[in-house]
Amino acid sequence: LVESGNLERLAAMRTGFEANLMPARVIGQDVSPYFRSLLLDRGRTSGVLSGMPVVSDRGLVGLVTATTSSAARTMLLVDRRAAVDAVVQRSRALGIVRGTGGASLEFSFLMRGADVKRGDVLLTSGVGGVYPKGLRIGVVEAVNAQKGALVHTARVAPSVDYGQLETAFAL
Repeated sequence: LVESGNLERLAAMRTGFEANLMPARVIGQDVSPYFRSLLLDRGRTSGVLSGMPVVSDRGLVGLVTATTSSAARTMLLVDRRAAVDAVVQRSRALGIVRGTGGASLEFSFLMRGADVKRGDVLLTSGVGGVYPKGLRIGVVEAVNAQKGALVHTARVAPSVDYGQLETAFAL
């Protein structure tokens, strides 16, 4: 952590949460076209349980989907099965972010009154009770607004670079 320059960001992030953060090292990744997940070196013995959100100093990583006594499998936010309620930081427009199975995310939102632009930051909305409110999800890269459509979509770049991820925290 010291070598990568992440120590200060991690310390600042830990003080911003009321919940206990359980640090874990990434010890493996599954990057098949069907599943996007990673393996953490902490499991049930350390208090990491299925259903816990996983974050990094950059933002939301995903959700713990399975555990053993010493390890936890985390479904990444870019996995096709992943979804999270989101809010645009600037305009407060609400929608749902879904994984695409690739490197990007898709944000679906109702066009009526929604203000979504390239460069907007998406945060977790806290709706649904799975993910805490205010976790950084990503940045809107492009908006696909089809004329007359009720629901529009936007391509989102995740805040977390999963290929460079070494440490994560279960909440």
